[in-house]
Amino acid sequence: MTTVVRGCGSRQAGGAYACTDLGDWGLPLEAFLLDPPVVIDPDGIGLTPVGVTMIEREGATHLVDWVGSKFYPNVADFVEEVRRHGLSRRLSRKLDFSRLTKDSKILLAHSRAHITCHDAYYAGIRPLEVECPTGRHLSVARSEWKMCAGLWWYDVEGGIASSYLPTDPLRVVRRMPAFEYAAHQRPLNRARRDSDYHVALFMSLPIHRIAVINDHIASAHDETFARARESQLAVTLEEA
Repeated sequence: MTTVVRGCGSRQAGGAYACTDLGDWGLPLEAFLLDPPVVIDPDGIGLTPVGVTMIEREGATHLVDWVGSKFYPNVADFVEEVRRHGLSRRLSRKLDFSRLTKDSKILLAHSRAHITCHDAYYAGIRPLEVECPTGRHLSVARSEWKMCAGLWWYDVEGGIASSYLPTDPLRVVRRMPAFEYAAHQRPLNRARRDSDYHVALFMSLPIHRIAVINDHIASAHDETFARARESQLAVTLEEA
């Protein structure tokens, strides 16, 4: 298995990871985006930037995971990583795995998922250049400006100016540890401010399995593996 260096680094020995795999016959990633993103109150559900929170919805227990801006400053960074490499998010070994079933999902949150000043982005973009990835927002007429998931690719920082389209000064190439993707930086007159965003859920994915990472030195994976098997999900022992 090829080791993937993700934005948040490599997997740690003895750790447990919630995984969503890619498949030739699966749905496109856009089917799992929350569009518009769902604004949440992190304190209200006990969510912090470190670790995951369990919530109950419609008879099932789900995981809520806050994707850190330190490693993924842009929502599109994370979405594009999942598109290419699937999902692998670390879980606490103290998690109550027994609550996880085949109906459990992992909900991803980001501090910049909902752009409060989204109308300023549309103002500088020709309508046909904004493509809604989910097809739910087919018009960006002035009277219908709204927060659309497509704007995540127009709010990218850390990109490198692209020479392919010199007539599009906002076009950039964003390089991550294992891949790169094309996007746009935010409008030049919009400096990134915390007040321009709300923490929101932006993606909901099924959990296909829990991967436990082999610890060849201290065998810490033994206890992790036993706890993970308390869930109803498939559990695999893997290399980092």
